[in-house]
Amino acid sequence: VAMSEPEVGSDLGALSTRAEETTGEGGKGGFEITGRKMWISAGSVCDYVVVAAVTDPAKGSKGISLFVVEADREGFQVAKRVAKIGKHASDTCLLTFDRVWVPKENMIGNRGHGFRLLMTNLSKERLSIAIGSAASARRVLALTVNYVQGRRAFGGSIGGLQSVQTTLARLRVEIDSCTSFVDRCIVEQALGKLSAESASIAKYLATDLAHKTANQCLQLFGGYGYLKNSPVARHFVDSRVPRIYGGANEVMLEIASRGLGFRPQRFRMNKTKKLPRSKM
Repeated sequence: VAMSEPEVGSDLGALSTRAEETTGEGGKGGFEITGRKMWISAGSVCDYVVVAAVTDPAKGSKGISLFVVEADREGFQVAKRVAKIGKHASDTCLLTFDRVWVPKENMIGNRGHGFRLLMTNLSKERLSIAIGSAASARRVLALTVNYVQGRRAFGGSIGGLQSVQTTLARLRVEIDSCTSFVDRCIVEQALGKLSAESASIAKYLATDLAHKTANQCLQLFGGYGYLKNSPVARHFVDSRVPRIYGGANEVMLEIASRGLGFRPQRFRMNKTKKLPRSKM
């Protein structure tokens, strides 16, 4: 799914990719898509791309529509594969659309319903991110408990030190609490009752906790935790980006705040008035 752009991340209402209604060969009606999409997973190996594009600029988020674009369409190009510090099993790409024509049948749902469809499925995506992050935190904790029980220092295992036990116990309490909330969200999703607020809270809790757990556990591994082939090092690197994708965690807090009665605000930059040239 191609949503994010080089200049647009979590704010999907500010997309710049355009889809203009036009006529193709043989007089067939369709749309011509122009723009760029960034941070697209598996972009270099896909056969199809679901593209979010603006069909009615004056309508804001209600002017966004979704289109299926075949990878062999003229004008579509994988412009760049970006190098990441983690998540190496999944490629991430910059995709460009240079007047890519698609027939009307390639539109998903109704015109202008793209933002609504994205928001519906984003809750599921955020829950899946939360599930993976909670599992990651629990795995790192288990690896660390096993390591400190066998690591010898000062005449005994470092797992016998009270400071180490306290650190791990606190992480266990937080992980168990987070898992309980994520499990509740899974039940709500199964019943069709998962709200955007609950999904956002689950993502925020689990992804922040996964990175916190990896960070504190890497410290207990000492120098071995900083090695590339160390499992805790991989968790440390890979646990960072889930706090960004699927909606940055700062945005998750914005969504959660709506349950407290707050409403989102949009700030517009005032055009700077040109200063008169000084006479020298």
